[in-house]
Amino acid sequence: MSSPSDYTVGWICALTIEGVAAMAFLDQKLEAPAFQAKNDANNYKYGKVKDHNVVIAVLPKGEYGNSPATRVANDLRRSFPNIRIGLLVGIGGGAPSTKHDIRLGDVVVSIPKGGQSGVFQYDYGQAIQDENFKLTRILDQPPQLLRTAVASLEIDHMMDGNSLESMITEVLDRNPRLMDQFRRPPNSTDILFQPTVKHSKGDTCKLCKPTPNNVIERKPRKNEKLLVHFGTIASADTLVRDALFRDNLASKYDVLCFEMEAAGLMNGFPCLVIRGICDYADSHKNDLWQGCAAMAAAAYAKQLTSLIRHEELAQETKLSELQTQINKIARTAEDVRSQQEKEEQFEILSWLSQADFGQQQSETLRMWQQGTLQWLLESHEYQKWIREKGEILFCPGIPGAGKTVAISAVIQDLTQRFSGGTDIGLAFIYCSYTQRHNQHTIGLLASILKQLCQFRNAIPDDLKELYIEHRKQNTTPQYKQILRVLKSQFGFYSRVMVVVDALDEWQRPPDDAFNLLDELLSLHNESRINLFVTSRFVPTISNRFQNYPSLPILASQSDISQYISNYNWPSSSLVYENPGLQEQIKSYISQGSKGMFLLAQFYLRSLEDKTTPRELTDALKLYQDRADRKENDQNFDMLAEAYDEVMVRINRQNANFKRRAHQVLSWVCYAEQQLYVKELQAAIAVKENQVEVDELDLCPINLLLSACCGIVVISEASETIQLVHYTAQDYFLDRKGRWFPDGQSYLAKQCINYLSLQKFQDKLPDTTDVVRVWTDDPLDRIALFEYAAQNWGHHVRNTEDIPKATRPNGDAEVSRTTISVSEVDQAVLNFLRCKDKISRALSIQLHITQDRDLVGEDFEVNALHMAAFSGLDRVIPPVLTGVEINSQDGDGRTALGWASKAGWITTVHLLLSLNADVDALDFYGHTPLFEATRSNHFEIANLLIERGADINVVAFNGNTALHYAAESNRGKIAHLLLNKGAKFDISNKFGQVPIYIAVRNGSRSVYERLFKMGVNPRSCGVDGRTILMEAAGANDEVLVEELLKQGVNVNSQDHRNRTALMEACGAWNQKNQKIVDMLLQHGANLDIQDWRGQTALMKASRGGNETITALLLKEGANQDLVDHDGCTTLMHACQLGGNGRIINLLLQKGADSEAVDHSGLTALEYAMIELDELSVKLLLEHGGHTDVVAHLYKGEPPKLSDHGAALFEAFEEGCSSEILELLMERGQSKSPGWHNGLPFLEALKGGHGKLIPLLRDSGVDLSNCSRETGINPTYYHLL
Repeated sequence: MSSPSDYTVGWICALTIEGVAAMAFLDQKLEAPAFQAKNDANNYKYGKVKDHNVVIAVLPKGEYGNSPATRVANDLRRSFPNIRIGLLVGIGGGAPSTKHDIRLGDVVVSIPKGGQSGVFQYDYGQAIQDENFKLTRILDQPPQLLRTAVASLEIDHMMDGNSLESMITEVLDRNPRLMDQFRRPPNSTDILFQPTVKHSKGDTCKLCKPTPNNVIERKPRKNEKLLVHFGTIASADTLVRDALFRDNLASKYDVLCFEMEAAGLMNGFPCLVIRGICDYADSHKNDLWQGCAAMAAAAYAKQLTSLIRHEELAQETKLSELQTQINKIARTAEDVRSQQEKEEQFEILSWLSQADFGQQQSETLRMWQQGTLQWLLESHEYQKWIREKGEILFCPGIPGAGKTVAISAVIQDLTQRFSGGTDIGLAFIYCSYTQRHNQHTIGLLASILKQLCQFRNAIPDDLKELYIEHRKQNTTPQYKQILRVLKSQFGFYSRVMVVVDALDEWQRPPDDAFNLLDELLSLHNESRINLFVTSRFVPTISNRFQNYPSLPILASQSDISQYISNYNWPSSSLVYENPGLQEQIKSYISQGSKGMFLLAQFYLRSLEDKTTPRELTDALKLYQDRADRKENDQNFDMLAEAYDEVMVRINRQNANFKRRAHQVLSWVCYAEQQLYVKELQAAIAVKENQVEVDELDLCPINLLLSACCGIVVISEASETIQLVHYTAQDYFLDRKGRWFPDGQSYLAKQCINYLSLQKFQDKLPDTTDVVRVWTDDPLDRIALFEYAAQNWGHHVRNTEDIPKATRPNGDAEVSRTTISVSEVDQAVLNFLRCKDKISRALSIQLHITQDRDLVGEDFEVNALHMAAFSGLDRVIPPVLTGVEINSQDGDGRTALGWASKAGWITTVHLLLSLNADVDALDFYGHTPLFEATRSNHFEIANLLIERGADINVVAFNGNTALHYAAESNRGKIAHLLLNKGAKFDISNKFGQVPIYIAVRNGSRSVYERLFKMGVNPRSCGVDGRTILMEAAGANDEVLVEELLKQGVNVNSQDHRNRTALMEACGAWNQKNQKIVDMLLQHGANLDIQDWRGQTALMKASRGGNETITALLLKEGANQDLVDHDGCTTLMHACQLGGNGRIINLLLQKGADSEAVDHSGLTALEYAMIELDELSVKLLLEHGGHTDVVAHLYKGEPPKLSDHGAALFEAFEEGCSSEILELLMERGQSKSPGWHNGLPFLEALKGGHGKLIPLLRDSGVDLSNCSRETGINPTYYHLL
């Protein structure tokens, strides 16, 4: 009895008739092994062919096609682990052609040929006459050992004949029972009908009535009746009975035969497919030739197997081991693909929104004591909000009631409830007074969109398209675009829940055109999202929710009691391990905190330093008195009293702790922005006349926080120092002058001390990122430089002498003014004496305010310039003792110019009173009036004009002050200049007069004023540009219409041959369609070419303007014109990100997709360079491009102009598998072979596993890939 491990050849048959033929050619039959793998339902036959043990498996009766064949092969591989080669042997439908004289009874063998792998699969679905199939993929090729044996056997056949007929005769003589079914039928029954002739009714073709007119005549064969053919076999799950379809695939893919099982085996069970031809895959199918065809295929299989030596077969890798490698490689490819998708998702979502409320959620949730807030989570209102779609729940609360902690508990509850499913969308926002300048409505909506997308399996297509569109142009999405994509995401969820905390802390930034509450309610009304909002009792907010369910948030006594019970008392405190005192505290504070967790927190903190029970009891009675007073007087501010108490505690500390607390609080209260921990440490540690901040002077942050008695904390979310609660911000807003009267003086002096560090005396580096020049400092001791450079002048301007300050009720001394204004001014003068330091500080400030153009290579200012720019009127007189009033900086600016630019009206007054030259020219020909105009300081411009400034000075670039005033948002100054007699006909060096600038920038009031003053609407500048061109380019429909009514020349061209139509078409704004319509109605020439040969149609196509492109084509624009670079309209459409609809439109209108420009590039390559998948797909589906792979890679990186260079870039850039597969299919038939395996390797690294057979079959050097990856080249055949 044999063992399963004895079998090395696996022979699979689909039909019983094929299995019989296989058994007939065995040299010896063997008994079945004692066992086979569990759950293996296959029926096997066993035998020997020469030296090889062969196991024959036949598909279950009535089952055929890819899937059953796959199951049979998988079970065979499990039961017989030593199988080295596989054979799929049986019958098939032939595809005769003028190239291949295939006849019934012949044999077809699947061998790679002409770029094909031997087998390919087309889509599922039965092929019926007149219907189409679609090619989907090419499968793996047979193992090399079998292909070598086929080549050797072919030589033998050519030399000695194939002897297949004699083998069949011999077998039938030994098995006469098989004669009737398996012998060769008469040649007269081998009829090949014309492909258009369909089969008549019946099992035979008697009714088809073969005639010379409907039959393809073929010459009789002279020698052998049975021939063997080598090439591609087409496989699918369906039976082909369509001659037209057969001939189409035969012509297109050089197909020789059709069958139904190979596609299910090739990639998991590499084998050789051998098919005997029993019909012609047409509607004339019959069973007459099946037995003969099965015998022929089995005879060839035996010949082939007999030719392979036992030693050769033993060296082949087991198919079971190959499957392990397949799985490993597939997992690697999938891991790479998954990682790429994650990286893409992270990139897109990070671009969409930088806001990360997750950190704040984690930070706040840690403050939630488990067991509290159950009243909220179990309330009827909350439960209803969770259950029903489109609900709103408004939860107002008094300050300090714990609304933010409650929100964190709600978010946690929602996360736990719905973590198991994906049909509930959850997003949350934490509004914060500390971030009020950064929380724009569009940014918060983008954050909601980000949260809804980040847990989906893939980035939504519309968001990806939005990202691609703006990434190409380095722009940010518009409000309507964000809103559109956001609304589209709601449809993916059964419910969307949006939670918003502290809506009252959101304050609309000055440049925010939208109201957050309006937009949230609008989303609720339109899309029925669930909205949960907390806020203080603010009428403007509460009134908007008066028609919705409301649940006020107020800390319950039980929650506060539990909070007190879990309070972590310091071991040094009187209360530590004293249950009696703890119960007394719980009783008093749970009632006395009046529903405010924050107040309870302050009270507990204040009790930590009590030393006797009486002190503690007195404090508790005080808290109760405050609660009683609150009952009688609702205006009594218990939190303000608590903050007062904290400040008293701070001032009763030892001198060092008190000093540190005042320093920290001064920075927190007076700083123009929140400071990071290292910035605060440096701000406190820096001293006068230091080289750099000494590490030994840095105070540990925990000591600084401790000194502040809990009123200052570190925000883990932003990593900045801030007050414990927004109520503390309100408290110090009114009282910081009382507690820290010298705060501004202190900050001013510390900033100056920091900027004066000798460390910063080196020459300013030539870099736009000057703030980061010294970031290699291991202690990061330059952390404060950016803040100090930007804000030192602000703090100096706000210093004032304040006498000794005490609390009104006569309690302990709070703070004494230790830094006088005179001290600050002296520090300023000392700082201003160092040109290097002030030049560096000013350059940093100009970089921050986006005025980098003012910082030249030799940028240098003196003390007067810096004082004027900073508005430091007090120090200007003493500075002038050593500086001339009209002294110039490195670019020729004077102090008056700097003050005019900065907008300090009092400083300008002062400098003019000191005889500053009102018309002093800098090295660019600009006067102080230019600076005031460019910075839009109307009052200063008016003052300078009153003091005699020349309003018509012409700068070296030809501009006057009116040119700058004509820009948008400076209309008031423009009217001032015109009122004072400014000339409006002066052209700058670009040929522009002020009206052109006004029109281009949309300054309607300015250009209307200029028209009234006599500007000719038909005039043009020295560069030939007309007002109509500017208006068309600026999308000014009203002005375009007015100019056309006045009869201006619609086809005027500037010196670069550009027209108004080109300007309208080149703009990105889709609304220009109306302007284009008006221009065309007034006779605009469609096909004028500019100095680069570009037409209006090219500009519209390149700009992605679909509506205008369609309009121009409709009006007869010629898309066949080429520009001076040889680029067609289609090529322009494929650039700058492309627009699929425009490309499709041009292709439908007959655009030549294979045209080549002067650089050798096609439209396809332009699309690939842009990585525009939609455009590439459209171009490829349109047809052509068969040589794109042929020149892809010839041993060295291709030049950009080489065909196929774009495909090489696509591998490196990670283009999608779909696009790469399309490229391969279009180009592989003409590929001469690639000398290097890099494209194949990049495909594997990129997770494009399904491309590997295509790449491999194109001749990729697998040995090179093996060196790169360490994987045996054999295994690549299995992918």
